[in-house]
Amino acid sequence: SLGASTPVALDMAKGMGIMYGVGGAMNLVTGGLHDAMEYQNTMETAEEILKKNYAGKDFKKDFNEMTKEVRRVAKQTKFTAPQAADATRFMAMAGLSIPMIKYSVSPIADVAVIGDNDFGEVADKMTNIQTAFQIQPNRMRHVADAITNTFSRTNTDMMMLAESMQYAAPMAHLSGMSLDDTLAMIGIMGNSGIQASMAGTTLRMMLQNTLNPNKKQTALWKKLGVHTRDKSGNLRNMIDILADVKESSIAKKIPMADVVSNLFRVTASAGAGALINNIDSVKKLAAQNASVGNISSEISARKQNTVKGLWAQMTSSFTEANLKVFEQFQEDIKGMINAVKDYFNSKEAVENLRQAFDMIRSLMNMFGTIAKGWLWVYNKFGGIVKAVVWTQMFVAQIGLMTKPIMSLINVFGGLKSMAVGFVSALSGVGGLKKAAVAASVAGAITGNANASTAATAAASNYVSRHTALSPLSPSAQT
Repeated sequence: SLGASTPVALDMAKGMGIMYGVGGAMNLVTGGLHDAMEYQNTMETAEEILKKNYAGKDFKKDFNEMTKEVRRVAKQTKFTAPQAADATRFMAMAGLSIPMIKYSVSPIADVAVIGDNDFGEVADKMTNIQTAFQIQPNRMRHVADAITNTFSRTNTDMMMLAESMQYAAPMAHLSGMSLDDTLAMIGIMGNSGIQASMAGTTLRMMLQNTLNPNKKQTALWKKLGVHTRDKSGNLRNMIDILADVKESSIAKKIPMADVVSNLFRVTASAGAGALINNIDSVKKLAAQNASVGNISSEISARKQNTVKGLWAQMTSSFTEANLKVFEQFQEDIKGMINAVKDYFNSKEAVENLRQAFDMIRSLMNMFGTIAKGWLWVYNKFGGIVKAVVWTQMFVAQIGLMTKPIMSLINVFGGLKSMAVGFVSALSGVGGLKKAAVAASVAGAITGNANASTAATAAASNYVSRHTALSPLSPSAQT
């Protein structure tokens, strides 16, 4: 039975393997086609936005070169071409030109890789920061390095910093603060649990209170002896101002709680206190942000050299290969889609669909009629149907229960046969021994030389009698 069923099982396994293989291949093809269509659709949107603001001579050439860079970055990182296209769309919406996007796409991708964030979302946030501080596109690498350095050394992340900047960046830039100093102050506040929108709001309120103090605040600034503006009337570096406040408060023995609550009011007092208490850390981080170099690309490269990173790059490369194939057969695919579309718009398609629905309806009616017939039989002869079903179930259960009992009976029957044979064999051997002993005794008494002959005769006589009663196996007879 096992030998007969094994080929069938193997054939079933082969069939299932082929089925799963074909299914997997179809998933790869359809997934690749979906990615290619998604990429093309998103890049079309970016192209239309960039075309409106284009000031060069050959838009198509410049756009194709930018596209090559975007796809190169996607292939060399964990991001797919559609994700890179989404980031391109965000940068175009932020007003970046084609050259700006070429400079910015790689640094933005590195920050997204390090923070494990969405490529498009990071592109949106970083371009907002770039715009707020009026940073040139060729400085985007420094933006990426300063952001990476900040969230690598403080209790913040990329999204927290971006949210803080949403509230603080415009006012910070207008006040003359640099990106490096702003990031440092937000990062150190994050170490004290003042993060995201709270940190941004705190810094903005500190700047507003410092720029436009009321009479009480002005009197306290004078009492501390701290000048908030330089000789030109511009706001001094905010980090230097806070350092002077700390030094003066200690020297004049003015409680720090009174100083921050009066200078920066309730909204910003907690954050101001955290910055003043950790002013040396703020200075150190700001200096590191200003001088840091290529930290974003270095950390990104290390993360992409992990098993997870390499696997993601393999997936991106596969998507890129699908995209190239799609571009080669794009016109053919369009032709097939148009043909199918035209068919569905034809009267023939409508008629065929109507016939198909009629067939389905007829089948459903037939099944309904059969079901009604069975229901009628059950209502008329329900007791008989139940009795037949219960009888079949009972017989089936009895059969299942008797199988192990019969198996045990067979086993014990075999054991019994073995025991009987074994006892018979032992009886034969014992008889032989008895005959041989009797003959030997007889020989010893008579002193006759024919003692062995007598022993043999006695043994043969005994064997012949017992063989007739209980035959031994050939080996036992021997």
